[in-house]
Amino acid sequence: ADALADTLGEPARVSSRYWEDLPALGDFDLIVNATSAARGDAPGFELPFALANRRTLAVDLNYGEAAVPFLAWARAAECRNCIDGLGMLVEQAAESFLLWHGTRPETDAVYDELRQRKPVLVTAD
Repeated sequence: ADALADTLGEPARVSSRYWEDLPALGDFDLIVNATSAARGDAPGFELPFALANRRTLAVDLNYGEAAVPFLAWARAAECRNCIDGLGMLVEQAAESFLLWHGTRPETDAVYDELRQRKPVLVTAD
């Protein structure tokens, strides 16, 4: 993480943080879960509620059951919005389709179909 922050070259805007330092950092406007902590047999994770506030946007790049632990934490921490990764999955697929076929499909129908077939996939607000 340190090397990535250095590569980005904006020390005032980008910095890496270590797990054990999180409680002392205060609250954040945006928290993104990009970990696999809730997948498979992983025990999950617990974050300090002090990291969030009522303005915090909580985003999990996972979707479905894998997103439930983080989104449950975010709701308990009273985050403003809780968003799972399903939108990213669908919209990236639409962009890929556009690149390959020259036309971008409407995604509303995809979301409707996913909600009907697999309600467990839709975990966000």
